[in-house]
Amino acid sequence: MDFSHYTDQPVELATDLVNTLSTDGDDPLASLDGLRRFLEPYAGLWEEASLPPGDADLDPVRRLRASLREVFSAPEPDAAARLLNQILAENVAIPRISTHGGASHLHFEPLEPSFAQWLAVVTAMGLTTVLCDHGRRRFELTAIGRLDAARSLRASTFDVILLDLGLPDSDGLASLRGVRRLLPGLPIVIVTVDDEVGLAL
Repeated sequence: MDFSHYTDQPVELATDLVNTLSTDGDDPLASLDGLRRFLEPYAGLWEEASLPPGDADLDPVRRLRASLREVFSAPEPDAAARLLNQILAENVAIPRISTHGGASHLHFEPLEPSFAQWLAVVTAMGLTTVLCDHGRRRFELTAIGRLDAARSLRASTFDVILLDLGLPDSDGLASLRGVRRLLPGLPIVIVTVDDEVGLAL
């Protein structure tokens, strides 16, 4: 779900936060140190708010992660909008206009700020902007299990392809060549359990 051409830090922060969800039981947000390590790339964003994360923020941040995951999984734009509105309402987001760099900006901030509330408002507003500017399709994740099914995807728009080299109807580099032929120009991330050195690109 990484939208490679978005440079908006709140959107990147929201996608990275959702991508910390793990099924292997190793949660990078299990401790305050883990949360701080996760936030390092965004230090300029949250330090500007003067709200350092604390132990009390861990559970609310993990709940926020689950709520944002629901936004990404919402079946339609209206459902995603309702979920984002709910996050903003729960964190009592209030608008504020500020001027910096010569331009006016609209910000939303929690009424009684804590780090977790600030994070909720910032990420929800980032995703709200994407939803308003691009519609719900920006949040879609499509999975196919066979290379021949990729033909049906040509009319769709995607940011990235996550490719397993061991598809049932194609194998190894033939899978890569087939996807490149069907969907040229898209970045491809390859995932494989094959440790053959000859497959390394």
